[in-house]
Amino acid sequence: VTYYFKIDTESTVNIPLSIQKASEFYQNVIPIEIYYGIFVGIFLLVILNSLFLFFYLREPSYFWYVLFILSNLIMNLCLSGHIFQYFFSDWGGWQNKGMLAAFSLTNFFSPIYAIYFLDVKKHNPWFLYILSTIALI
Repeated sequence: VTYYFKIDTESTVNIPLSIQKASEFYQNVIPIEIYYGIFVGIFLLVILNSLFLFFYLREPSYFWYVLFILSNLIMNLCLSGHIFQYFFSDWGGWQNKGMLAAFSLTNFFSPIYAIYFLDVKKHNPWFLYILSTIALI
């Protein structure tokens, strides 16, 4: 038996092919999906905890931390394909663009969080310009 596949993509694609019974497939996939569930759950707990601290303490560094962790979670969900599997299943062509957007947001929020958390403006003003430039790049 010969099978031919035609794959059209805008970027690189990795397609590991294997033939197995459905029961074997589910035995292999279920532990991985449980891992991703725990991974996402931990991220959501960190986000909720930091949001609580932000509203209670009114410290802006917690707000920027929440945005950094949220964008990092979205980026990881884009990398694993789960965000399009569970949330945006009809938007398959947007996966590359969503990954780029999530990566850009992560790189934007990370130095801003560092600016507020380390109080760079007060302790090292010249480093403020470096981190601001990194955030804008």
